[in-house]
Amino acid sequence: MIDVRRPAIKEFILAGYPCLFMQTVEPQVAESRVRAGLSDLKMTDMDFGVWKVTTGLLVGRVDDAENQREEAKDLIDALAVLEKRERSMVGVFHNLRQFVSNYQIIQQMIDTIFAIREKGSHLILVGPHLELPPELKPLVTYVDCPLPTQAQILEEYRKFARAYEADIQLPESKEEREDLLKAAANAAVGLDMMGAENAIALSLATAETVDLPIIQAQKEQEVRKSDVLEFISMNESMNSLGGYKGMKDWLSRRRKAFTEEAREYGLPYPKGMLIVGPAGTGKSLCAKAVAHYLQLPLLRLDMGKVFRSLVGESEAAIRMALQVAEAVSPVVMWLDEIEKGLAGMRGSGELDSGVTARVVSTILTWRQETTYPVLLVATANDVASIPSMVYRKGRLDEVWATDLPTEEEREEIFEIHLRKRKRDPDDFDCALLAVNSEDSTGSEIEGCIGDAMFSAFDRGDEVSTSYILSAIRETVPQAQRDKEEVQAIREWVSTRARLVAGGNKPKPKFTGDKVRKIRSKRSKK
Repeated sequence: MIDVRRPAIKEFILAGYPCLFMQTVEPQVAESRVRAGLSDLKMTDMDFGVWKVTTGLLVGRVDDAENQREEAKDLIDALAVLEKRERSMVGVFHNLRQFVSNYQIIQQMIDTIFAIREKGSHLILVGPHLELPPELKPLVTYVDCPLPTQAQILEEYRKFARAYEADIQLPESKEEREDLLKAAANAAVGLDMMGAENAIALSLATAETVDLPIIQAQKEQEVRKSDVLEFISMNESMNSLGGYKGMKDWLSRRRKAFTEEAREYGLPYPKGMLIVGPAGTGKSLCAKAVAHYLQLPLLRLDMGKVFRSLVGESEAAIRMALQVAEAVSPVVMWLDEIEKGLAGMRGSGELDSGVTARVVSTILTWRQETTYPVLLVATANDVASIPSMVYRKGRLDEVWATDLPTEEEREEIFEIHLRKRKRDPDDFDCALLAVNSEDSTGSEIEGCIGDAMFSAFDRGDEVSTSYILSAIRETVPQAQRDKEEVQAIREWVSTRARLVAGGNKPKPKFTGDKVRKIRSKRSKK
């Protein structure tokens, strides 16, 4: 994919764009970038105005932020100043999202934008969000206000290290100190400059040194700003998964995929995977294990929290969630039971004015176009409702399928769960348990061990193979209760996915109807 460079603010000003919107939660950074852009263009003789609802319009020179005079208090009057001014002027207006629903302000903004086009002036809107009315949408151009780079954060961290050198503990070697600061700056990438400064300040105050885990933990604060995302603790490793040999081999070839070495080699960041299969076969556990294996933070995207009651809020919520995921990257983003979010997509136009379709389209377009290191791991039980456009190449790297564990895999799963409960698998006949638990999923095996331990504990006894066998006999596996559902998944998987265990794809078993049809054909012959 070609990474097209996006124009900077100074290039839009040079091109004569009359009205720009810089989306950022750091208005002072946006304002300083506008001043720096004008300085680069040698346009420091222009008037420079800043309007805030608390201060009104203060006007001065581009290169003098201290000496400013108030020229208007009300927003309409401030826009009129920009409209009627003979000299070229740049006006930076902060946080107008609550004002652009007023028809008088909308009209004044339209008048101002058309007037300043002829004068070489510019109206620059700054804020974290701006929902434009239809009248203004064609007149306003969105400009990226990117988060600080590692180099910019590193420069700030060097200043902190020099300022607090006498009070903190840093490596004596200049090379080691520089390496530590570089690692800290890398850990802070994804935070805005204020957040990055707060992170190192907290590190210096609590640990009296540059503590990388403390700085990394501050990224959780960014996630908390979006109620759609949540950090998930990674306490499950790939060793927690019984079977999964095929996926483990696939992942092992991508373990270094997020390193600079991979970029220099010419490799893109991995897109992610879709894991489908019957309930209880370890799909959610796999998402956690993948993040643990790659040593990346794990975010869970809750589709149920995306949809809001007010017009435009759902789309804004998913955009904010994706921006936060990019900000804290590299990261694994887990989308559990993706089919639930896609359920209303086909009839979205009739049921919810197209909100579901727009939300899903936003996710798919983002997954294809983003260049940030965000690995998407989606899981699904009901595969019939997933359109092929969701999992096609370019959006996801691979579609994996879980199936009912084999006898060998069930034996391994028994051993894993016994170890989790501080029991030695050698004290149990796991081979016998595996034989007697045919059609059981991993979660059902875990449940049987739990039931057996409750029974043994109630009798004041130590859990044994016989207790677990008794629990197995009392359990009816889901695969036997919901044969049609498991069969449908196997038929879908047979042509669309790879088995997590490796080897051949699961072959659909003959149903009773198919057997009867075959026998009838034979009898006719």
